[in-house]
Amino acid sequence: MATTEDMQSNASITVGFTENLDSVVNGTQLPETVYQVRVGLSVIILCMCLYDVIVCSLSLSAFIANSHLRHVGGYMHGNVEAACILSALVTVPLLLAILNTGTLHDYWVCVIGYCFLVLSLTAITASMLLYVLLVNFQFRRPFDSVRLSLIKPAIVVSVIVWLVVVVFSFIPAMGVNRYRDKRDEVDFKCTPLGVPTMGYFCVFMYGILIPFQVAAHTSGLLLLRLLKRTFVNSNIAGGSATARSTNTQKQLALLFHLSMSILIIAWLPMIIILNVSYFNPSLWDGYNVLLVVTFLTAIYSAGPTVCLLRITEIRTTMRQLLTCHYCFNCCH
Repeated sequence: MATTEDMQSNASITVGFTENLDSVVNGTQLPETVYQVRVGLSVIILCMCLYDVIVCSLSLSAFIANSHLRHVGGYMHGNVEAACILSALVTVPLLLAILNTGTLHDYWVCVIGYCFLVLSLTAITASMLLYVLLVNFQFRRPFDSVRLSLIKPAIVVSVIVWLVVVVFSFIPAMGVNRYRDKRDEVDFKCTPLGVPTMGYFCVFMYGILIPFQVAAHTSGLLLLRLLKRTFVNSNIAGGSATARSTNTQKQLALLFHLSMSILIIAWLPMIIILNVSYFNPSLWDGYNVLLVVTFLTAIYSAGPTVCLLRITEIRTTMRQLLTCHYCFNCCH
């Protein structure tokens, strides 16, 4: 274990983080309020992860059980759910483990933790963008979307996007990181948020995360404007079929409102924190920054799952699965 003088001589990017970690590992007493806040936040994060896993698992089971959900939109839902499950099962628990154990001193744990953080954020953002673009295409060109078989192209595009995202996310694990030449030092310390090089961070932040999220929000706003015009035309036309269509469109509009609101709540603070903590690491306490980023990542992955519960057909199929409706039908 490094001495106080050794820790003070470390790079500024680990200032504060290692002190907090040592208090966790060595049992040093923290102020009671601070300790309670950290424990409470960790419990909330784990509960959100459990919620994500349960809802996404039920949704994927509904997709398998109900043939009516096996359309191109359903496959895009599955794409988003896979990204949320990855975040809830791997990324967030891994970051919590780094925060609450002595594995901070391990080079590979630190680097892999950051790689999975990038993977989760990029996969969720890219999946949401694909979904919004698909819905926009279906509403703006309904005849083409019916005439063309979009399932296979959507699956191919999703697979390609996942492969590119995975390769990009694990570039730091290939040696392109700040700690590669320092890991053999006796007093080596690292923090996941300090892993990326300047070039990698700029490409991730300003070339992928921000543009993709802005594009998703812009496409969602354009779709909401289109839906609003459709509401007006539907009310003028009248009729039972039109009323059913209007209800579906209202559900979709509510879905996008919820999705965009939740993502903005988590996404905007995370962007600010990641940028400030990278370019000015001594400004905020590193331990608390990573804890907040972990919390926001859990919210970010919970956003799409909240919206899934607003889709009537998915919600109905989930209820039938929980009451063994499909199991009873299969057995008889």
